Amino acid sequence: MTTMPHDDVLRAERLIDAHLRQTSPVNFWDVKPNDSDAGREILSLAPKAQIPCVHILMLRGRDYTKEFHDTVRLSRFLTQMLSRSLPYTAEDLVQLLRAAGTGLQAVQTGNLAPILRSVERFMKSEPLNDALKETLTDLHQSLVNNNMEAAKIKSQVGKILGISGATLPDPGEAWADAARTLALLEDDKSQAWSALFSHALTATGSKPTAKWLAELEKALKPLGAEDARMEIIAWLNLAGPTPPARLVPQSPTDIQAESEGPNGFLLQAQPTLGEGLFFRSDEKNITLLKGCAWMLAESDSREAARGLGHLAEAGFRSIPGSGPWAPRAGNAAIWALGQMPEGLGVPALTRLRTRLRDRNALKLIASSIESAAAKAGLTVDELEDISVPTGGLDASGVRHDAFGEEGAATLTLDAATGRTTLAWFGADGKPRKAVPAGAKREFAAEVKALKLAEEEVRQAIGAQAARLDRALTDERSWTLAAWRERCLTHPVLGGVVRRLIWTFDGVPASIDGDTLTDIDLKPLPELPAETVVRLWSPIESPTQDALRWRELLSERGIVQPFKQAHREIYLLTDAERATNTYSNRFAAHVLKQHQFNTLCVLRGWKNSLRLMVDDCYPPATKQIPKHNLRAEFWVEGIGDDYGVDTNETGTYLRLVTDQVRFYHLAAPDNLAHAGGGGYGMGWRAAAPLEALPLDQIPTHVLSEVMRDVDLFVGVSSLGNDPAWADGGPGGRFRNYWQDYAFGDLGATAATRKEILARLLPRLKIAGKCTLDGKFLTVQGALRAYKIHLGSGNILMEPNDQYLCIVPGRGAGAPEATQGLFLPFEGDQMLSIILSKAFLLADDAKITDPTITRQIS
Repeated sequence: MTTMPHDDVLRAERLIDAHLRQTSPVNFWDVKPNDSDAGREILSLAPKAQIPCVHILMLRGRDYTKEFHDTVRLSRFLTQMLSRSLPYTAEDLVQLLRAAGTGLQAVQTGNLAPILRSVERFMKSEPLNDALKETLTDLHQSLVNNNMEAAKIKSQVGKILGISGATLPDPGEAWADAARTLALLEDDKSQAWSALFSHALTATGSKPTAKWLAELEKALKPLGAEDARMEIIAWLNLAGPTPPARLVPQSPTDIQAESEGPNGFLLQAQPTLGEGLFFRSDEKNITLLKGCAWMLAESDSREAARGLGHLAEAGFRSIPGSGPWAPRAGNAAIWALGQMPEGLGVPALTRLRTRLRDRNALKLIASSIESAAAKAGLTVDELEDISVPTGGLDASGVRHDAFGEEGAATLTLDAATGRTTLAWFGADGKPRKAVPAGAKREFAAEVKALKLAEEEVRQAIGAQAARLDRALTDERSWTLAAWRERCLTHPVLGGVVRRLIWTFDGVPASIDGDTLTDIDLKPLPELPAETVVRLWSPIESPTQDALRWRELLSERGIVQPFKQAHREIYLLTDAERATNTYSNRFAAHVLKQHQFNTLCVLRGWKNSLRLMVDDCYPPATKQIPKHNLRAEFWVEGIGDDYGVDTNETGTYLRLVTDQVRFYHLAAPDNLAHAGGGGYGMGWRAAAPLEALPLDQIPTHVLSEVMRDVDLFVGVSSLGNDPAWADGGPGGRFRNYWQDYAFGDLGATAATRKEILARLLPRLKIAGKCTLDGKFLTVQGALRAYKIHLGSGNILMEPNDQYLCIVPGRGAGAPEATQGLFLPFEGDQMLSIILSKAFLLADDAKITDPTITRQIS
């Protein structure tokens, strides 16, 4: 420690000890220096007399034998003392820098920042002596850029020492390597690129300030704003957690928990990922990506929107064992998309809403779309209607591109199926299977743009189908004039709209060319512009009308983008009339919690992952603002064996289901303890809040909520998983699995059975297949098989022996069914059942030993 009066040191120690005695060790997080007489006395001392207190606090903060509450109280005191402008000597500063840079807490950037400001104040009156220079140089060499604060501290130390050097992304990632290469190659602009990256490194808030944006324009000017932004767009399209860049195989012995650098400064270790793999989380590069995203917020380029969309998706891509790759960068990209002029970023945001599973990201997407709509003076629905990209298609859904004399291409959107076709033609006008060589060589940029346009159209179709599915649930309406202008005549959105059934002032009709025709194929009369247009729901019509609409769509070969004509209807049952305020229709199921949680996010339900802790959780809920209602689906964690019934973080692997209830939006929440015991109002309430009678819930709302719950059970139930035939841990779920895997068909499975009844006669295996109650029976050469239409599980005749066939990831309908007409998209289980049927129809040709052993 620097030489200082002995009495001053003793007084400092006495007052700091008194501060600990005079403040509470219970509420230690809230203790402030002026909460004690001793603390107030320290703050009132002459500035020079306060310096020994700073030294004592710094030394005490490194004594990890102290009680934690003492360390926290001293740390909070130290923070305030370091923020003061005190007359430090060079020797004082050397000691403080060394104390802040050594210890179990790694480089204490929170302490270093104010000490460095004190160094800068010192330099205004005195030059740095050799000891202070050496200490600062050691600190600069020891700091590692693996977090934002460390990078900023290193930059600050470099400025103090007058060390010149470009601020560049750290190498090892595709985007960072591309950025470094450009900045280092452009000698005349290298300093300008360094200045731009330095500015990007200050992107620390949730969104840029006006000052940050003003300084950005100055930083972009030497590089040419548009040219620089085009380079940034290219980098964003390379961003992501690619294994060669971010996952580096190393021996665990090569990584030490802590390693001392020169003169005691700590080098920060990297966190581990998986077995033998280490994920290097470079916060500096993530901050730079965040700044780059902000730089594109005012771009009017569709390429910028595409790059930001890629970064947003990459940022929330999950790294096994480590969570999302770069959520801060992803959030910045989402924010920037919402700020782009004329709603250019809205199509990307709409697509991201169907792609991302992070609840906070989805909230930010909704907020960004609302921000863009407010800037445009439109409602969110109106902005999303008019922001759908066209991909260059004309009104008939066709785009023609010519590549000089090297060939041509035609991009077509099929209005009946929603599928795109990209056809290539040679210089002679004849079809080609791939891009003509001359066009690929001479018009590479144009060919790439066309392929990107096709991908943009495909993504837009999926996003708009999901949006219109929500519009059906939300009962959204248009005027006829707005609907024709924004939806029907749009080259891409029209390709979705034309495959659906609509109501015009309550009269259902479909679209045949440019004509609206009713259920009897008669054209509707001329309608006024203010006619109210809504999506039709089968719940509005008699059963025979719904069946007739299904027949008409099939006759015209129309594949609906989501279930509409075949949508399941859930009406109030006698059992629900008896229970009055709740439904047990989907009670007593065992679900996979993480799969259930993902489905909740997709369907707009609010849910929390339940942990095996002493805490309570609300049920899964969905708000229906239009009707002032909140739906609740009661679920609780099941099991009490930590590590068996939970994952390594203590999160329950499985849930058990209970009631579905409805409340007004403002009604108090019900809660259930994590360990079970039922729901109630409050932590340990005896009874739950009384729910609304089910017969008072609008029929459409009840049906859509029950449809969601049926989806949750139908997809995430243990009974759907063929690997759970043994009942799981200790066989506890064997009876449940057996009952569900081969139980009665629900509404979704009943619809599936109807589709199969129409489809089977057209299959090449039709002679081997029959529908028998709950099963599709397949007669193979070796045995007969019964495939359950709900779960897809299989029994073998004659003794109903179970056959376990686990579908591969992404399993779909077999190639033999690809040309067959399926009336709607999205039923993965139907594809799995068909795949199993084709496999078992030719059972003599099966070679997989895990299957043949069971059959024989």
